[in-house]
Amino acid sequence: MEQTLYGIFLINSLKNLAVLARIMFPQSYLKLSAGRETMSDELQALCFFAGVNSIFVGKKLLTVNNSRYTDDLALLKKLGFSMD
Repeated sequence: MEQTLYGIFLINSLKNLAVLARIMFPQSYLKLSAGRETMSDELQALCFFAGVNSIFVGKKLLTVNNSRYTDDLALLKKLGFSMD
């Protein structure tokens, strides 16, 4: 039960952070980056709908691995987004 509540707290915190950043910086790109490979598609979708509008794509970020390119394309297609 405690672990479930902690997970819900983290999801809500991430969503709220994206919403707050979008309100404070409406013209900025908000990017999801390190850690996405551990996030579910649903959580990433929630972040997009909360205001995130960009992701880093590639095998590796500066110091950590990144999600696979094919997984990113599949997620974006599933959400109805395009890559520019």
